[in-house]
Amino acid sequence: MSPLRTVACVTACNEERTIGALLDVLLAARPDGVPIEEVVVVSSACTDATDDIVSRLAGRDPRVKLIAEPVRRGKAAAINTFLQCRPAGTDVTLLSSADVRPAPGAVEAIVEALRDEGVGMAGGRPVPQNQGNALVDRMARLFWTLHHEVALRSPKLGELVAFRSALVGTLADRTVCDEASLEALVTASGAALRYVPGAVIGNLGPSTLAEWLSRRRSIAFGHQQLERTGGYRVSTSETGRVAPALLRTIIPSPRLWVPGLALGACEVLSRALARLDRFRRGEPWVWEIARSTKGGLPR
Repeated sequence: MSPLRTVACVTACNEERTIGALLDVLLAARPDGVPIEEVVVVSSACTDATDDIVSRLAGRDPRVKLIAEPVRRGKAAAINTFLQCRPAGTDVTLLSSADVRPAPGAVEAIVEALRDEGVGMAGGRPVPQNQGNALVDRMARLFWTLHHEVALRSPKLGELVAFRSALVGTLADRTVCDEASLEALVTASGAALRYVPGAVIGNLGPSTLAEWLSRRRSIAFGHQQLERTGGYRVSTSETGRVAPALLRTIIPSPRLWVPGLALGACEVLSRALARLDRFRRGEPWVWEIARSTKGGLPR
């Protein structure tokens, strides 16, 4: 059986603290037993050292390529820039945010899931590296625990995903949630989603309530937009899936009651505000950056 030809796209905006470590992981990975053929970083109007770091790595490894865009047009537009120049004939496309760090073996496990011909898209388990005891740190840890519980029953994929190249041509530029839009395209083709819980993807949640609410509001808008325009609903938008997971998780653990209540209140508020954004916001597909997530992941 021939190995799966894999290429990777990393979308970045001011990621100088994380981009180098992520690229090191991708370049060292051997999905399906072979190296990733090409790792393209689409840099959107970076004003820090992101482009310099990528350029230096490109000088050492010809698989690394940089596409520096002068204007930030949103993540979906950046992905489309990559898709338009993606090498022909590839089997698998990896898509990663620049501010995550896959654990050893995570990339390989996610691509391996696509060996099942019925699977069109796979993703790992995001695990927040927020170590503090502040309310928002506890909310982040609880949020991704709930995400995991829901995804085990009905896959919801994000942070770093792999999909069959043949199933995705382009995304709508004005989509807010790229992974959810990819899920919609893949499932519309008749292919399945596969959650790979053993493939850990380290990330960092916002450290302020204002940034948390802003991020959740943007994502809620994207999910609502996708449901309105494409009829696709992500599993984590379904209260009937999330509420039981929340109750199962927090009821036996009094220490989770406060972050659980705060998380629930923020989610209700963010979804309500997102409905208003349909009428009030100019370009919601260009997210407001959560600057506290750019501090770098702990080693």
